[in-house]
Amino acid sequence: MGKTRNTGNISADNIISVDISNDRVGIGSVAPQYTLDFGKTSASTIRLISESNGTTIRVGAGGNGNNNVTLLRVDSTGSGESDSATYGFSINYMGVRSGNSNSLSIFSDNQAGTQIEALTMFQDGKIGINSITPAYTLDVDGDINFSGSLYQNGVAFSAGGGGGGGSGTFDTGITTSIYVSVTSGVGINTAETNDIFVGPGIAYSFPSTAGKKYVIESIHITNTFTNELYFVGRHDFNGGSNVPLAQRVIVPYQGATQFLDQPIIANPSDILRFQALAGTGSTATGIDGGLDAFIIYSEKDDTDYIGTGKTVTTAGGTEIFQASSNPAMLQSLKLCNYDLNTDIDASISIYRGSLASGVRLGYLVYNLTIPKNSVIEVLEKPAYLSASDSIVGGASAANVLGVTLSGKYIT
Repeated sequence: MGKTRNTGNISADNIISVDISNDRVGIGSVAPQYTLDFGKTSASTIRLISESNGTTIRVGAGGNGNNNVTLLRVDSTGSGESDSATYGFSINYMGVRSGNSNSLSIFSDNQAGTQIEALTMFQDGKIGINSITPAYTLDVDGDINFSGSLYQNGVAFSAGGGGGGGSGTFDTGITTSIYVSVTSGVGINTAETNDIFVGPGIAYSFPSTAGKKYVIESIHITNTFTNELYFVGRHDFNGGSNVPLAQRVIVPYQGATQFLDQPIIANPSDILRFQALAGTGSTATGIDGGLDAFIIYSEKDDTDYIGTGKTVTTAGGTEIFQASSNPAMLQSLKLCNYDLNTDIDASISIYRGSLASGVRLGYLVYNLTIPKNSVIEVLEKPAYLSASDSIVGGASAANVLGVTLSGKYIT
């Protein structure tokens, strides 16, 4: 063809054309519009093969600038590209970014003309999806939907598991189990005062770590004594009330009971206090080693979990809990009548606002008879509490009804 010619065609079918004046080469195009222009009417394939040392493709001007490759959708006529703000994709070398290693990013342009940085890869191996500064090997900003199994060190977890130990459908998020041999609380074979606020000894103190909450999944009580025993329990809330959980719950000889119907919440430095008694009234004696307690809980970094409790101090009602500016989902509402001799009638109501200034909306239970020394879980299913609503407890007698509430703020 010679350098004096502006264009030249190689082969009879014009497979390759050269526009010397504009430094363009066309493959399947007699009038190349770009430096390298593939203009075939059928699908085009590029194949690069190196027999020994691999193939390198270099794009951009070099240096640490932001170099990019843009991919555009060809329109229906095949004569040109569509609007890049609507149908474009670009792959950009971003150089050093936010103090991190060099990154390669893939952008997409949605039909509203907004460019989205969909995938970011750092030189140190971290990959971000909708995250331009991935801090982990895979860092995703948004929801994840997948089928199949998620593996950790070769162990499969179910999709939708609890984020903790276990596998498959038994992925509960449980992190800790505590074995406790329940003591008398005041010494072996010592006559009891029958005062739940004096007797129970420390069964377990939750860690004082700030920013943690603890979901108590299970309290399993087993009687290995030679006769029936009575189980007494109390939850001492750090900075709050000391609330009875169980008063003289009978555990038969060689029997066992799962004490929790619903999970309950403990806060940092909360204390569970348990006691084992033989006999009733003034002749009751404390027993060491007759009851075994197995406590299972999961540790949470989410401080939106709610664990609180109070004793109803007036027959007219006591405010147990008021939601913050966020609504809450209640998981457990446990009532304990710790009167040794008398049944009581208990009511739990929801107020729109506080007890002092709000309006009662209705009841969760109304004049429910709770036998002496009994514990009742009110909620069989979670209950929704609107922002600023309150839970109020009332009873036919004051200072004998303990109420514990567990849930989670919706944030």
